[in-house]
Amino acid sequence: MGKSKKGKSPTGPAANCLDCPNHRVIPDPEPEDWFCATDLAVVCTKVQNPEQDPESRWLSDRNPYRCVAQSCRPHHLHEDTNRPGWCPLLN
Repeated sequence: MGKSKKGKSPTGPAANCLDCPNHRVIPDPEPEDWFCATDLAVVCTKVQNPEQDPESRWLSDRNPYRCVAQSCRPHHLHEDTNRPGWCPLLN
C-alpha cells in the first residue's frame, strides 16, 4: 500500500480541512480586542452556513460558508481544523 499524502488516506478525504481543496481561510478578528486582530476562521466551500447572520460583528458569522473553526490564532490553525463530523466528503 502506498503512503498517504498531506493527511489523505488512500480511500477517503483529508483528515484536516487545511489539506482539502474545498477550504478557505478568512480573517476573523475579535471586534473589540486588538490582540486578536489577526484571528482566522476556516470555512468549507461545499456547505452553506446554516447560521449565517449578516448583522453579526464577526466575519465568520457573516460568511456564506459553514465554519470549521472560528477565532483561531494563526499559529494554532492546523490543530484547530481537524475534519468535522459533518464533512460533505465523508458520505
